[in-house]
Parts: sequence; structure tokens; C-alpha cells
Amino acid sequence: MAKDGALVLCACMADGMVLLDKSDGSVLATYHGHHHRNLKIECGFTRSDAHVFAGSEDGFIFFWDLMDATVVKRFQAHEDTVCSDRKSVV
Repeated sequence: MAKDGALVLCACMADGMVLLDKSDGSVLATYHGHHHRNLKIECGFTRSDAHVFAGSEDGFIFFWDLMDATVVKRFQAHEDTVCSDRKSVV
């Protein structure tokens, strides 16, 4: 959930994430590019809420611009699935 509590980011199977308006459930943006088909992959907002991020089953980490949903950064962390330990915040 974004800091203001109005936006919710949801990871969906089949390589996608959606940004939802919490008040009415409308889809504000969709994010694609990462591989997410077999495992539950976490996603989240950066501290500034300007970007969203997610791991990928192919070892990459992706960052998207929050509003226009374009990939702004992608890098390979390792060769296995990238997932979170839920203790750290980007």
C-alpha cells in the first residue's frame, strides 16, 4: 500500500501487477516485464512512492515508474528467483 493509503499494488500470476485505487477498486496502471508464473513474488513501492518494484523468477529485479508503468531499471540480482525477506525496505 502507498504511504497515503489510497493505492494498493497487487502481484498477479501470468507476469503482471496492477495498481488499484483503494476507494473503488479501479485499475490505475498495469506493470509487465518480469517473470511471475509459478511462485508468489512480492512487490512494493519505493520510499518516495515514485516507483514500484518486484522480483522475477529469472533472477532480475524490476523498477517501474508508478504513473506511466514503464520499466525504468532492471538488473540481474542472481540466477534464481528473486524474493523478499520482508525485513528490508527499498
